[in-house]
Amino acid sequence: MAYFDLAELDQVVGSGRILSDHRWAAISFPRDVHLRGQYGSLESRVRSAVTEELGTCPQGPIHLLTQLRYFGHYFSPLNIFFLYDDTTSDFPATILAEVNNIPWGDQQVYVLQPTYSEADQAWVCEHPKQMHVSPFMPMNHTYRWSFRSVGQRLRVSLENQEEGRPIFHAGMSLEKRPLARRTIQRFLWGLPAMSLKVVAAIYYEAWKLWWKRCPIYPHPHRRSESRLPVHVTKPV
Repeated sequence: MAYFDLAELDQVVGSGRILSDHRWAAISFPRDVHLRGQYGSLESRVRSAVTEELGTCPQGPIHLLTQLRYFGHYFSPLNIFFLYDDTTSDFPATILAEVNNIPWGDQQVYVLQPTYSEADQAWVCEHPKQMHVSPFMPMNHTYRWSFRSVGQRLRVSLENQEEGRPIFHAGMSLEKRPLARRTIQRFLWGLPAMSLKVVAAIYYEAWKLWWKRCPIYPHPHRRSESRLPVHVTKPV
């Protein structure tokens, strides 16, 4: 995955820069896939979404954890915007999580305000699930997020709970590395078409669940509005 400071995007994305903004490039950064239905620069769209829900927005840096686009193909089940109060903050004041599903193409934004948990040794929060993601998961779930950042390492985990019982858990543990042309080249050769691999893995897991005759939950509705609903979570 890629990790950006939104204030530095124009320095690394564009013609002649480290990352292309051309759709059919080997690796590119797509700006238009985030916060669909809103206008302005990516940074302004993030700040507007947070301000609309909280009435205020952290004024420090915004960092984005996301997938890149490969040879014109893009899908990222989860993008995370970390909003800091200032450059000296150890942990973001607010987190905007952008969840995407497939094949429906829905997008749901959650504005998170985690609090630190001594028991988890991480920043955590929970809220009701708001969007259909998998035909094998019902809508009556609670999401429990956990974020841990130590030095150059970042761990993010998401747990689906039903009546307080853990049903499903997904997580990723990442290590920050400098963004440079050499890094991008190694990434392309070592992990080509990552978004295609993500999609293939999703369908493979779905096939295994179908083969096991797991219950199927249909999509409850299709969104017709162009503006994204934003759900504000409360700290646990």
